Amino acid sequence: MVPVQSAIQRVIRKVGVLAAVRFAAVYLDDEENPLWEEYAVEVVPTLGLFRDGKLVERLDGILGYGIDQRMVEEFVRRVEPALV
Repeated sequence: MVPVQSAIQRVIRKVGVLAAVRFAAVYLDDEENPLWEEYAVEVVPTLGLFRDGKLVERLDGILGYGIDQRMVEEFVRRVEPALV
């Protein structure tokens, strides 16, 4: 596991516990994975909220920075209405 994955996992777990959010993580380690293109993932990490198999909201990391706890918390607040 690369360091950025480990760091973002800790942030998401912490926010998930605080917001009582359930989530699943998908790691695109293989550059040949078609999900890179299907969802136009250009920066890792990228978070996505799916409802009925469709992407309804996303948070793209910042190139050279990633995603921090504040960004994840804002994302969770923004999508909370869709989580109930």
